[in-house]
Amino acid sequence: MSREIIVITGSNVGLGYEAAKVLSQKPYHIVITSRTLKNSQDAIAELKKTASSATFSAYELDVLSPASVSSFAEKLGNEFSHIDVLINNAGVALDRLVPDGTTPDALARRAEVYSQILNTNVVGPNILTTVLQPLLLKSSSPRLIFVSSGLGSLEWRSDPSSTYYQVPAAMYRSSKSALNMQMLTWHKDLKDQGVAVYSLCPGFNATGLGGNPEEAAASGATSPDVGGRVIADVAMGKRKGQEGRVVAGEGAVQPW
Repeated sequence: MSREIIVITGSNVGLGYEAAKVLSQKPYHIVITSRTLKNSQDAIAELKKTASSATFSAYELDVLSPASVSSFAEKLGNEFSHIDVLINNAGVALDRLVPDGTTPDALARRAEVYSQILNTNVVGPNILTTVLQPLLLKSSSPRLIFVSSGLGSLEWRSDPSSTYYQVPAAMYRSSKSALNMQMLTWHKDLKDQGVAVYSLCPGFNATGLGGNPEEAAASGATSPDVGGRVIADVAMGKRKGQEGRVVAGEGAVQPW
């Protein structure tokens, strides 16, 4: 039986790395990507220290660069006849970089930061999924995953009793809401072709995504391996029947 091939973007650190670590205990072939080939290779060297039966490939991929995405897809297609799972994990949370004020310079910086968030969290996954769709459709059990966030929930943002209600980060929030709509669109377009499509909320994890991991942990964030397990469970096909939804830990489904 051939190994299932799992592609994880932004998997040299954070939740992507933790998901790969969980998956490496099974006989998958895991494609590790980061913005530099060396970072991917270094991550694989660490993963191999605890891996059980997985194999790995290292790739360079910058989801902000259409040229990088195109090159990645070409190289991937040359190495593999198909892929079984695509995990769109790469993302940024940069609201903290937006300056106060309404001067032209402050507004220009605001626009720059917002564009980077949207391009990384929304545009990048769309471009990558589009170009890898042919490889995904050649799988006998294709899964397409978008790593979202509870901060993208419109219902929770409207509910004063929600733990997510008071959290700011309007730019990051809106990017994840948009990503969930993108997931629904892919679900509509691909479900009749047998592709299981999900968004997922990995929970509040102490990673470097939003700044300092130690500060996040002090605010109640869980260990990154918790979120990594949520991603890995979806990748392993453990959430059947919840396609087209934003799934979360312990079998939960996040409200829109």
